[in-house]
Amino acid sequence: MRVRGRLDEIRSRGADLAFVGNGTPAQARAFQARYAPDVAVYTDPGRDLYRAAGMRRSVAGTLSPRSLLAGLRSTLAGHVQTSLQGDPYQLGGLLLLLPGGEVRVLQRFREAADRPDLEAALAALDPAPP
Repeated sequence: MRVRGRLDEIRSRGADLAFVGNGTPAQARAFQARYAPDVAVYTDPGRDLYRAAGMRRSVAGTLSPRSLLAGLRSTLAGHVQTSLQGDPYQLGGLLLLLPGGEVRVLQRFREAADRPDLEAALAALDPAPP
C-alpha cells in the first residue's frame, strides 16, 4: 500500500505526512492538486534539504536496471510519465522529524525504484515500552 493510503494511521499516531520535491512551486501545486490534495506539498528547487539529509543525487541510481524495470512496470500499469519535474537524478527518501527537529527516522534511497519502509517509520512513533 502506498504511503498516502495510510494517512489516517499516520495521523492517529500523532504524525503528519508531507511531500518534498525539487521542481518549481507551480509544479508542486499541480502535484498536490492531482495526487495529494489532503497532504502538504513543498518544493526545494535548490535541493538544500536533500543535501542536509545526505540524500544521493545519482544518474546510476536513477537509471539502474531495477529502476528502469520499475518504470516499465508502472507504464504497463497505465501510469505514464508525461514530463520531468525538477532534477531527475535527485533520489529521495523518508525523513521522520519530531517536534523540535529531532530526526527519528532517516531512510535514504539508493535507487529511484526504492520505496520507504513505512512500517519502520510508524514503529518509531510508538511509545517506548515502560
